Amino acid sequence: MPELEAIIEQKLIEELVYGDSQWIYREDLKTEEDLWGNFRYILEQNNKEKAKECLDFVINSASQHGFLAEQIDNNTMQPAWVIGLGWSHAMFIILLNQMFN
Repeated sequence: MPELEAIIEQKLIEELVYGDSQWIYREDLKTEEDLWGNFRYILEQNNKEKAKECLDFVINSASQHGFLAEQIDNNTMQPAWVIGLGWSHAMFIILLNQMFN
């Protein structure tokens, strides 16, 4: 079974990197962690403007006391569900950390 997996993997690499392909085989990406780290880097570089839009949306939809709702009604920009859940605030902190760290 490992032999079959190796054959399939090699055929996939050949399909993706040879001929007319957008993919470039990179020997420096040796592990899944390397691959995902590279993917994350590319996303972060290409989506800074979208991240800023999301940050502005969250800030503009916070309650008068700075609490974040679980859901926001896009028409009214008012909370549509529970306010003050920990995960909403945690995701906001993660976004801030990613943008400014």
